[in-house]
Amino acid sequence: MPPYVNIVDLPVQLVEQVFKYLRYEEVSKLRETCRFFDFVCRGILNKGFKTIERMVVSYHSELRSLLPRRESERRNHLLNRHCETLSAIETRLSLLKMSIMRYADKDRCCFFPGKVLDEMEGVCRFIRLNQGVPIRPYDILHELRDISSMAMEHFEENILPSLHLKSDLGNSWLPSELSSPSISQARGPIPLDELRAVSTFKRHQLNQLAQHSCQLANTENITHKESGTISRELTVNQKLTSDIKRLKQGQNLNMTRICKLSRLVYHLLCKQREVTEQNKQLGSLLKMQSRRIKQLEAVCGTNTVNSSDGLESTSSSSPSSVVCTSSSPSHCNQLSSFNEQNILKSGNKRVKSSDVRVCDNEIHRMVPSKVLFLSEID
Repeated sequence: MPPYVNIVDLPVQLVEQVFKYLRYEEVSKLRETCRFFDFVCRGILNKGFKTIERMVVSYHSELRSLLPRRESERRNHLLNRHCETLSAIETRLSLLKMSIMRYADKDRCCFFPGKVLDEMEGVCRFIRLNQGVPIRPYDILHELRDISSMAMEHFEENILPSLHLKSDLGNSWLPSELSSPSISQARGPIPLDELRAVSTFKRHQLNQLAQHSCQLANTENITHKESGTISRELTVNQKLTSDIKRLKQGQNLNMTRICKLSRLVYHLLCKQREVTEQNKQLGSLLKMQSRRIKQLEAVCGTNTVNSSDGLESTSSSSPSSVVCTSSSPSHCNQLSSFNEQNILKSGNKRVKSSDVRVCDNEIHRMVPSKVLFLSEID
């Protein structure tokens, strides 16, 4: 049988590869298991902080390259909120680097708040997935601000004094206001009064940072409200533009219909003129035909009167007049047929009133000579 193998006997690289599948919060909790796990988890947490820092910086520079150069155009851009969120994460990383990582780089401690790294990684993933959607940085960074400030306060109140009591770090970490030649030249442990002064100074800085974050949240709410009003105005403008397009389309249709109707009216007017001219021609033709009928009736009336007078005079004198009177009905029939033919011919032809000129000689010529036979008896 193979000998029993403990996890502590495995190589450090192999254990690191196994622990990388865990969340940073779980890795920070595994430090309490043993010294070997503490050594491995320290390296994983410190490397995770540096990798997240590089990722945030690179992604922030990538988004800033997509923004316009003008500040007025950047405010209304869709990726402006994403850049603000990443810049807030960078400020948090710089604060954590100044407070915790400066001691972790000297191997005095490690970056113990693994939940902060998980939250930063989740925020970066959320921003990358929702790149085309407007976001609210205050809501996204609310949890990150709380846990990072709690981690820094815990480090300053509980871990930092023990570090200075255990080791001799000098005065390299103190601010310029608190540094003095006596402190810089000292090599012994730092007094508790100075540590308290440093902690109060850091708390004051954290309070100012919290106030600044509150102001940023207020300005963010104001900009969110303004963006909501702008979006509503944009929707109203889009509706108005769509209505204007519809009205223009309806106007174009009405114009085409009006053009068609005007053409129809023009054709109807032309036809009306033609009909009026035809009516005038027919009226003049009717007048001319009525005149001719009256003339023919007048001619026929005089001939019948003369024929009746001749019959009365010749009935007593000579028998030859009987032959003439016997032929008068045939002449009358010829006269009536002649009149009907002339009326039909004149009705079939379109004759203008200006061209109609009827003379008496023409009327006598059109009437047969046999009708005038009785008038010549006298």
